Order: sequence, then C-alpha cells, then structure tokens
Amino acid sequence: RVEFINQEGLAEAGIDGGGLFKEFITEMLHQGFNPDSGFFTYSDSKELYPNPSSPVSTDDWKQMYYFLGRILGKSLFEMVLVYLPLSRFFLSRILRKSPNYINDLSVLD
Repeated sequence: RVEFINQEGLAEAGIDGGGLFKEFITEMLHQGFNPDSGFFTYSDSKELYPNPSSPVSTDDWKQMYYFLGRILGKSLFEMVLVYLPLSRFFLSRILRKSPNYINDLSVLD
C-alpha cells in the first residue's frame, strides 16, 4: 500500500488502483537516477551511467545501487514504463550481452 503525504504532513486522499504505486516507482527511479543525487552522471550525449566518484561521496553507495536495482526490477516486473536514458556500454555491461568496445570510451570523454 502506497500513501502520499502532502506539505502539511497529512495523508492525501485517494484509492490506490495502481496509479499511486506507478507514480511512487516512477518518482523513486527519477530521484535515484538523477545526476544531482550523485549516483549517476550524464555523458556528453545525455545518457546515464554510474558516477565513478559516488563511492567517495557517500558511505552507503553499495546499498543505494542495490536498492535502485531492486526498484528498477520491480518496475520491469510490474510493466511500469520509466524513461531512463542509460548508456549503451552500461546496459551491455549489466546485461552481459556483449563486451564493451573501444568505441564505447567516447561516451566517457
């Protein structure tokens, strides 16, 4: 059960017919993958990949990546459409589909 709290600290009225859950998942992913959070960063082509300096910026970086992965997995399982422009080299790495190539380094430039 998902319940949203407004600025006054009161629970928002509404019945969760799936919309609140989808909004919760979408908002969690957008906040977690936001480069301002420090866990991901943009390439020059505006694609997301893990921020190499995130272990320096926070102590619980492993737990946060694990949590974001679980939330992303839940969104896939529940068929919640989320727009996350992940880099090709990052996707191929986590899916273990193909090795990363020298051409992928241009994204990190």
